[in-house]
Amino acid sequence: MRVLVFLCLFVGKIAGDCIWYDTCGCNPETGNSNPATCKKLNCKYDGPPKPASNQQKELIKQVCPHLAKDVEEGICCSVDQLNLLKENFYTPATLFKSQCPTCYFNFVKNFCDLTCSPRQSEFLESTKEVVGPGSPPYENQNVTMLAEVLYYVHTDFNQKTYDSCKNVQYPLLSDTIMKLLCGPYGSAACTPERWWNYLGSLGNGYSPFQITYEYNNQSLSANGHVYHNPEVTKCSDPPPFSDGDQMYSGCKCTDCLDACSTVDMPELVSTEWEFIVMGANGVTVIAGSLFAGLTVLFIMGQMGFVGDYLLSSVTSFFTWWGSLVAKYPKAFIFVSTTIAIGLSIGIINLEVTTDPIELWASPLSRSRIEKNFFDKEFRPFYRPTQVIMKAIENPYHNITWFNYSDVQDNLQVFGPVFNKKFMLDVLNLQENIKKLQFSYEGKNMTLQDVCNKPLGVGCNIQNIWAYWQDDAKLLDKETVLYDNTKVTYLDHLMSCFNNPSLTWQSDPSDIPCMAGWGAPVNPYFILGGFIPNGNTGFPKDPEYTKSTAIVMSIIIDNFDPKSKDETDVKGLEKAMAWEKVFIEFMKDWEQNEMPSEYMEIAFNTERSVQDELSRETYGDLATIAISYILMFLYITIALGQYNTFSFNGFMIESKITLGLFGVMIVLLSVSASIGIFGMAGVPATLIIFEIIPFLVLAVGVDNIFILVQTYQRSERQKCETHAEHIGRIVGEVAPSMLLSSASESTCFFLGALSDMPAVRAFALYAGMALLIDFFMQITCFVAIISLDMQRQENSKYDIFCCLQGKKKEKGISESVSYKFFKAIYAPFLMNKWVRNITIISFLGLFCFSLASVPNIEVGLDQEVSMPEDSYVLKYFLFLKDYLSVGPPVYFVVNNTNAALDFSEMEVQNKLCMGHPRCDSITTGSLTSSWSKIPEDSYLATSAMNWVDTYLNWINDDACCRIKKSNSTIKEPCPTEEPASNCEPCGIKDDPTSEQFQYTIKWFLDANPLETCPHGGHAAFGDGVQVRSISSKNSKFDPDKLQPKYQVVHSNLMSFHSILKTSKDYYTALMRARELANEMTDRINENEPEENHVNIFPYSVFYVYYEQYLTMWEDTIRSLLISLVSIFVVTFILLGFDLISSIIIMVIIIFILVNILAVMSWWSITLNAVSLVNLVMAVGISVEFCSHITRSFAMEAGPDKVARAKAALTKMGSSVLSGITLTKFSGILVLAFAKSQIFTIFYFRMYLAIVLVGAAHGLIFLPVVLSFFGPDAKNQAKSEKLRL
Repeated sequence: MRVLVFLCLFVGKIAGDCIWYDTCGCNPETGNSNPATCKKLNCKYDGPPKPASNQQKELIKQVCPHLAKDVEEGICCSVDQLNLLKENFYTPATLFKSQCPTCYFNFVKNFCDLTCSPRQSEFLESTKEVVGPGSPPYENQNVTMLAEVLYYVHTDFNQKTYDSCKNVQYPLLSDTIMKLLCGPYGSAACTPERWWNYLGSLGNGYSPFQITYEYNNQSLSANGHVYHNPEVTKCSDPPPFSDGDQMYSGCKCTDCLDACSTVDMPELVSTEWEFIVMGANGVTVIAGSLFAGLTVLFIMGQMGFVGDYLLSSVTSFFTWWGSLVAKYPKAFIFVSTTIAIGLSIGIINLEVTTDPIELWASPLSRSRIEKNFFDKEFRPFYRPTQVIMKAIENPYHNITWFNYSDVQDNLQVFGPVFNKKFMLDVLNLQENIKKLQFSYEGKNMTLQDVCNKPLGVGCNIQNIWAYWQDDAKLLDKETVLYDNTKVTYLDHLMSCFNNPSLTWQSDPSDIPCMAGWGAPVNPYFILGGFIPNGNTGFPKDPEYTKSTAIVMSIIIDNFDPKSKDETDVKGLEKAMAWEKVFIEFMKDWEQNEMPSEYMEIAFNTERSVQDELSRETYGDLATIAISYILMFLYITIALGQYNTFSFNGFMIESKITLGLFGVMIVLLSVSASIGIFGMAGVPATLIIFEIIPFLVLAVGVDNIFILVQTYQRSERQKCETHAEHIGRIVGEVAPSMLLSSASESTCFFLGALSDMPAVRAFALYAGMALLIDFFMQITCFVAIISLDMQRQENSKYDIFCCLQGKKKEKGISESVSYKFFKAIYAPFLMNKWVRNITIISFLGLFCFSLASVPNIEVGLDQEVSMPEDSYVLKYFLFLKDYLSVGPPVYFVVNNTNAALDFSEMEVQNKLCMGHPRCDSITTGSLTSSWSKIPEDSYLATSAMNWVDTYLNWINDDACCRIKKSNSTIKEPCPTEEPASNCEPCGIKDDPTSEQFQYTIKWFLDANPLETCPHGGHAAFGDGVQVRSISSKNSKFDPDKLQPKYQVVHSNLMSFHSILKTSKDYYTALMRARELANEMTDRINENEPEENHVNIFPYSVFYVYYEQYLTMWEDTIRSLLISLVSIFVVTFILLGFDLISSIIIMVIIIFILVNILAVMSWWSITLNAVSLVNLVMAVGISVEFCSHITRSFAMEAGPDKVARAKAALTKMGSSVLSGITLTKFSGILVLAFAKSQIFTIFYFRMYLAIVLVGAAHGLIFLPVVLSFFGPDAKNQAKSEKLRL
């Protein structure tokens, strides 16, 4: 009974009473006693709630509408307290009340109940009281005030309120409002308890007294207090009450996941190509089936299938032509050389393109068009300069990992970059960079003259020192809190990690996190190494303290390089001049000043890649030169037929002069081709100088060996003159030369249909070079052969042709390779069992290779394009290891013809994201929903939405202000203007079309400050383009009309997720275009066709990676065009011989598939460089096939095996000693090139082309001909009988 009475008395004491009423005065412990500026405390009052006046009831309806009924029984707050609440709720209301009203009313319920609830003492307990002088109306008296209270809160109330607000977007920062409301924790580290603890803490700079929360899921505390648990409305439901302004709806999907349906979440189709047959890889199944099928067909074919086709060829023209050239060799040499040199004169007009964009992106490609549009209508993307500073652990210098207990007594692990010594080195480097000087037009300039200044003052430098405004003294500042907790630079650092926009009022050390140039710097921009190994994306809870690298980004203004405007031209020149000085400084600093004991750096500028690409080409000139010298030496030696080892015999039989002229003819052909297209204005690329000589030399050398060795093996017939002998050899060989040259040239000319500039230029130059080389070989080279053979017959020395040697009797000369083929190789290959094994082996290799083709990766990782000794290569490698954020992506609304009027509410509702009047699905909400699945969408954040921010700005009296004036022309007040000179715009509802037109420019010119965070200058000044629609000029003049503007183009900026590989980049582009298509459909919905606009995505890397979206299609198309053209030409020039043409094409296909397989096995990716090499491989493959095939068709023998043996002996030896060994000797040198492009795409691919081509041409092709080759041409049979 006594216990029951005690409980009744105890509960009665804490129920239904107030603990305060009214505000009394300043907190005497703060030292500020000025009532106008101090933080006032509430008066202690232990008594029942006081009756509410009409004024109080009216204020309750406005400020705390959920208490409207409760205050009928009394109230615990005065009019002053209610007005103070209303003032404090102003900022949250402007931030998210209109956007997510349910969140707002749940949010204010916490403070309304705390301040005014008539049952206040049930859940509040005074824990600290102070006595001090009162302020009006309590002046001249000491009053007791409450300095700390304990708030008993149920965990459900806390959690549900947090859940209703945690996803509300803040478009200006592409984050949620928790970025601002959760103080030092930001949105990432925020929890329900941390949120309210921060809001109630004296340390937030705004709370006048300490509110300590005690959370529990029980109903009563141990001392009998109630854990406050009022009803909380789900964010998807509308608030159950109104503040009198309007009726509110629930929050939208963008701000409230509970409001999302399955329709709101995007369903993305996989970008991976999956071809499954019977549960296995489809290509593998097809390859296996093809192997089995072809093997069966082959075996069945041996049981009786014999192909019988005629092969015919007309050689009379070339016989006549060869005789004519041999009769007048000097005339033909002079005329042909003069023509080639004359064509080469065009080189003086040659334009060489090194710009990667001009090389790989077609001017008509979508990415180029969109880039040009963005650069013109907005501005070219900035020129970022970056320095990545990696810490190397060094205990001697105290650069190590270390532990630290933060203000909440949590043990934190910090990486070595956060040691003060390392951080000060970073600051010193930054300051030295800022002092760099460069000379331009006779003036000394610095970074200040070229850097980007978002707010017009201060360079945009994103570095960890932004959190201390680049002031080293602030790093040592330490503050002791009221509970004797010491706050150091590490606590400030963690606060800035969580909330980079933290103001000085909310920081215990009174240091803001905002950079000195006026914007927040997110930690993932400036730190690296904190993402755990194996993570493919950004971690959900990033541990920034475990960073191992600091990234400093210096943003330089960019200009259109094609612009003729003097400002753009000079601006770009100054930017590049500063970058050049920066590179020189960084190289010197790294070598001489960097503390290498504990620091390693990598750096890059906008100009670096192009500079290094140019250096790369010239750096490997020596390697290329050695390669060609080796090939030349081999040619000169291999062409000679040395029957004796005497000096006399060597000098007579040597072909050094002939080989030299043969190589010169190849180079002259390339020169003439370059001259023709230089005169025609077709820009050249460095690929032309690197690949085309190799290609033409391959074809030219092959023809040289065939011509020379055929002559050497041919004995002059009786009554046959020297000229007739030459003519007969030319008549025998030239048709094969014509066949290969015409096939290859046609192949390349058709390859010029490609949209890719580098591929098109290569195809044009290569096709023309091959035609000129053929012309020079059947004129100039045939003439030189004629003269050289006369020299040899007259026993004159090579080189020193005036000297006479001992005469020797001329006979048929056979090379070592010819003898080997004739006596050993050809008989062995034509063995019955060897032939059968060869067919099955190559069929198996083909099918196995075909199954490997899908494994080829598409793309070109940027580090591969750099020389091994390049500082940019090191930067790319660092970027992969320490990259923590993806590149920005802009979703551009192309409203060129002003088809959409953005001053109309209906149009705004399609673009905005979280405002209550936005449509259910908008362009903004689409980016928000896609960003929720970054692993598939490659979109990491929702878009910064200018419409939402503008609506918040115009409804905020602290933002939209006009100067006090009697003029009818309204002039905006800058954000920095004192309030005394301004008055609010007074636009509380949705702006009318006219109000939008004259305020949009004000919004875009307004700087964001603490008093008004919604200013659009920094975030949207460049992203929203407006044009005047006033009838007069836009100067504010009382005699002129109010200036009005309309929005033409605008963009919504978001960020891609982390992209590291080529596949990441082009898949991100693909996804962005999918999203842009959805946005376009949404904004054009219900609009007449003439009002349709286009939304497209733009990011700086799109123009480089767009090619990979269609790389397989481009490759297949280019190769098909090449194959078809070769088939048609060979079909015609082989006398409409279908069988021979099919065999040649099949062998080339086999070669291509094997080369593609080598690419898969040897880590050679598919890109524009390898595509050019594949097209070249088709051309070179003709050399391996056409000569032997035609020789087989012309050979008369008892059966196909004998004919194949003879063709292999005659032509195979020349192909081996010509194209195969010549190329092999030159290719080996490329393995030692500094350029990774050379070692991967030239050495590896060239080696594969030569070895695979030689294997198919010298092994597989003769065997195929022995089985399936056509019958001999009638002319060949007649010739055989005659002989």
